[in-house]
Amino acid sequence: MILEKPFFNNVSHIVAKDLKTNYDLILSAHIHHPYTYDKVINVGCLGRTEISEADIKPSVLLVEIDETLRFSKLALTSAKPGSEIFDLQAASTAKAFNADIENFVSSLKTSKIQGLNLKDLVTYYCNENNIENVTRQELLERISKNE
Repeated sequence: MILEKPFFNNVSHIVAKDLKTNYDLILSAHIHHPYTYDKVINVGCLGRTEISEADIKPSVLLVEIDETLRFSKLALTSAKPGSEIFDLQAASTAKAFNADIENFVSSLKTSKIQGLNLKDLVTYYCNENNIENVTRQELLERISKNE
C-alpha cells in the first residue's frame, strides 16, 4: 500500500513522500480516507463502511491521457451525506457513556472506601459524584453479569 503517513510496522506499506522513482501519476487504493501527495492520488472510496468515514465524500477520479495527462476528482453527487447514513448522535452518546464508565473504573483505583461490596461502592461513588442514573444502572448490571 502507498499511504499518506506511516502505518503499523507489520503491514507492508510505503509512505508516498518516500517514493524514489520517476512517475507521472500513481493511483493508490485500499485506504478509504482520500489523500494527494504530489502525483500520488488516493481518491478515497465509492461508499463508506464505518462511522469513522462519515465525513468522506465518495468520489471517483477521471484520468485523461492523450498528449498530456489530466486528472480530476469527481464527487458522487448521488451519495448521501454521512449524517444521513450513520447515527452520529448515537455514536457521540455511546462514546461519552464509555468515557464515563472508564473514568469511573479509573477513579476506583484511588478510592479510600473499604468494607463495602462492589455494588455498594458503585452506588456510594455515583451518589457522591452526581453520576447519571443510566451510568449507575449500567455499572450495576455489568457487575451482576460477572458475579
